[in-house]
Amino acid sequence: MGGPDSDVWKVHGSLATLVGGVRALLMQAAYPAALAGVSQHSAYDTDPLGRLERTTRWLTITSFGSTEAIAKEARRVNALHSHVSGEYEDAENKKQRYEASQSRHLLWVHVAFTDSFLTAYRELGRDADGSVTNYVREWARSAEPLGLTGAPASDSEMRDVV
Repeated sequence: MGGPDSDVWKVHGSLATLVGGVRALLMQAAYPAALAGVSQHSAYDTDPLGRLERTTRWLTITSFGSTEAIAKEARRVNALHSHVSGEYEDAENKKQRYEASQSRHLLWVHVAFTDSFLTAYRELGRDADGSVTNYVREWARSAEPLGLTGAPASDSEMRDVV
């Protein structure tokens, strides 16, 4: 995603990814479409470690893999997402349709990861000098192979989504 000197490698190569990953999953579970997709199309309840492994696989390959490995992993995820659709109830108890590949849902999941990893990195004191300034922009590229264009490229753009 950017090489050993990139902010993605700094953030994702630290303990912050584990802490941030738990936060990201909780944020995603608070989003009705994502929660419906996981509960209706995932074996999280019978194979939680397998579900976590598959998400971790995507994160690791997308963070540290070659261009070819990233493209292959994106094809795998996109193939899985192509079958993920259904209905959920919104805050007003109205039925809404969703597809995992819809930009608004991809954006929420992407921002939940991005904000969580970066927040954990900073809270753990890893960015005391404020040198991690390109992470959001670099990590925005991770969403492009999944079909999300225009992901936030800065902290302020990300805050506008959250």
